[in-house]
Amino acid sequence: MHLDHDHIGAHSHEEAHTHEHTHADGTTHTHEHAHPHDHTHDCGHSCESCGTPCEHTPMEELTALMKYMVGHNAAHAKELAELAKKLEEQRRKKHRLVDPLQYEMSIQAEDLSGYVPSFGWEVGPPSDKQVQTLEKLGINPDEVQCAGKAALLLDKLEKRRIEGLTTPRQIRCLERYGFRHVGQWSFEAAKQMIDRIAAAGWRGAPRGVDPRTYDWRTNGTAESGGSAESR
Repeated sequence: MHLDHDHIGAHSHEEAHTHEHTHADGTTHTHEHAHPHDHTHDCGHSCESCGTPCEHTPMEELTALMKYMVGHNAAHAKELAELAKKLEEQRRKKHRLVDPLQYEMSIQAEDLSGYVPSFGWEVGPPSDKQVQTLEKLGINPDEVQCAGKAALLLDKLEKRRIEGLTTPRQIRCLERYGFRHVGQWSFEAAKQMIDRIAAAGWRGAPRGVDPRTYDWRTNGTAESGGSAESR
């Protein structure tokens, strides 16, 4: 490794001078003689530009190498930290989404669980629009294998919305607290129960409610609220 650096060089040289002398008898002649000069100078530029070889000690070479490696590693570490942050954000985002297989089982959708593509376009991957819509509605699109399945799933979600049935997030939330057959609940019944759970600090089912036997059709309440999981 050759280091670019500013250096101070010391050297000496002789400079020749010509002198003219006139003697008392009127004779004139000239002669040359040299004067030695010792001095130093600061070249003020890199070794390559001055055109002279520079010697560096092993310690200087090692120091330069270490400086380069430290700077490179610091930049690389920053890139890795930013990537890790993005991956963690993605992981949290996906964690809030519902697995489509879980959703299929909860709503007992045999047409979804037994889906087989019929046309060529259905075999391809879900479109960007399908992926974005599935995420918006609470479904993890990474687990949807093809465009045909995505289309069928979106159609099912829209029909359930029109019929006023539970959303994927509502189903997952209530199933975590032990409630059964939540896929058959109405949107409003699920919303009211989730709001009751939220009001109690998310510590479990409301007092007096047994999730294993609770029937939303006969035990529903008229309470309302606005927790995020209730939608």
